[in-house]
Amino acid sequence: DVDGLVVMLQAAALAFLKHGAPEDAKQAAEEAANIYRQMRAPRRLGVALDTLARAHIACRFTAVSHAGADATALWERQHHLKAKTAATESVTILSKSTAPDWLSACAAARRTLLRVRAIELWDGDGSNGRKAVFKGFSDIIRFPAEESDAPSELRRTFGYAAGLEKPMPFAKYDVRDEICLRVGGFTHGQVVRDREGSKYVVIGVKRGSDDDERAEQLWLQPKSIQGPAALCFAGLTGAALAALLSIVGREALKEVRAEDFDAAENSDGEQMTLCHECTLPLGESKYPCQDGEGFCHGECMARILLDGSKSEDLAREKAEAKTKTRDRDEYNIGWKPERMIPRNVETIRKRGIPHPAGAKPDTAYCLMLEGNDPPKLRLVPTTDPEAFVNLAYLLTALQVRIRAGMAPYFSLDTPHADEKWQVKTFGPPWLKGTNVGEVLFQADYHLKE
Repeated sequence: DVDGLVVMLQAAALAFLKHGAPEDAKQAAEEAANIYRQMRAPRRLGVALDTLARAHIACRFTAVSHAGADATALWERQHHLKAKTAATESVTILSKSTAPDWLSACAAARRTLLRVRAIELWDGDGSNGRKAVFKGFSDIIRFPAEESDAPSELRRTFGYAAGLEKPMPFAKYDVRDEICLRVGGFTHGQVVRDREGSKYVVIGVKRGSDDDERAEQLWLQPKSIQGPAALCFAGLTGAALAALLSIVGREALKEVRAEDFDAAENSDGEQMTLCHECTLPLGESKYPCQDGEGFCHGECMARILLDGSKSEDLAREKAEAKTKTRDRDEYNIGWKPERMIPRNVETIRKRGIPHPAGAKPDTAYCLMLEGNDPPKLRLVPTTDPEAFVNLAYLLTALQVRIRAGMAPYFSLDTPHADEKWQVKTFGPPWLKGTNVGEVLFQADYHLKE
């Protein structure tokens, strides 16, 4: 698997570079670049060339020859030329696209090229007057192994991104002007431009870089990248940055929150992967998030699944309620007392029943039994709700008893194989369409709903 091999070579080159084995890093990066060139993969080739340039820079500072100072100087010069060639080609390749996944790689390559040019300022013959600006070599380049300056106490209060590649960690920066000027020569919020025309916004100071994990560095936001991102020109001092970058304006940076990131730096500058849900550090057990963005704890994943199930149930219930409301309106389902309960005053008028004395349109009526031979029922007004009788219902029920010898009933039966709808069964059949039949249907449907 060539693709797997070249990915392993690139990862090995970065690991060798981080652990102080530049020769091994150079060899792995060269092999990776050659394979990517044959594969015609420009972005990956540009990244591999950037790694190769950084390896040559590291080799330059560790080149020592037993043949003498002249041989050592020659080897340093060779490594520097190879670093410049690789860095220049990397920037040229990666600058050809504006795709989001190319921008961070291009910004990192520009950082490497800028560092190579800073070394050239010192290596020049002095004809351009650069040497007069700097007191010594350490004013331009910090050696990767140099830790002569004791780290100062930083007040990191400004939250921002701390990298270019995903997962991008969250970190806090010291944005005080005196600290930013001492470390990098610029202040928080200043917009600077390099010789290639690329612009950066100064973020602040924090420790940590690919080359020196203890050194304080000035970090900048590349303007070419949309959204929070950060890089530092590892190894360059404020004097070097002042010579390579020029101020072109000022821009307010908006502070970001830790919960917007899937990684963060601890107090020692080490990167920790955070839970995408609760933003607490992850342990050995982690689960990929359903949206593909980062990882989360097992407990958080269980809560996400439970919340998702509840949301699905709620959405289903809302859809069912909406469908039920539509069907009720379309098929006249649901008890509507103001429209479905017949009024006694209308029944009395239609049947020609004499109005009792003192009755009004809204009077409630009850039945009173009088006499014994034969007993008679008389309609009288009442104010007792328990004694109230709906005359239309009573008359229909009496007709069913007299004509059919039974009590009225209704049943909503399951459909037969060739039928789509449930079957309404009335007893007796002529009860269909009457007000009593409607009451029985609505009651049975409500019970089975």
